[in-house]
Amino acid sequence: MNDAFKYIAGFITAVIGAWGTVWLQRAKNQGNNESVYAEHTEDLFRRIDKLTTDLEKRTQERDDLKEQVLSLKGQVKNLEIKIDKLSQKFNEKGKDDGDN
Repeated sequence: MNDAFKYIAGFITAVIGAWGTVWLQRAKNQGNNESVYAEHTEDLFRRIDKLTTDLEKRTQERDDLKEQVLSLKGQVKNLEIKIDKLSQKFNEKGKDDGDN
């Protein structure tokens, strides 16, 4: 019984020691990670600025294309009206010729 207690106590001590080691290593690395992030901050901001600029360009292109689409839709509508009028004239002309 005494030997089992020694093994269990030793195991619990080892687990607590391992946990403490991991915790201390994480605390130590946290400071080191901040310097890594600081080294790349300027590059990250440059990339964000580039992405923002690209997005603004794409948004402007999209808006320009929307305007062109609306203009073309108007032109198509006008052509449809002209076609309808010409078709009516053609049909009326055909009726007039058929009556003679």
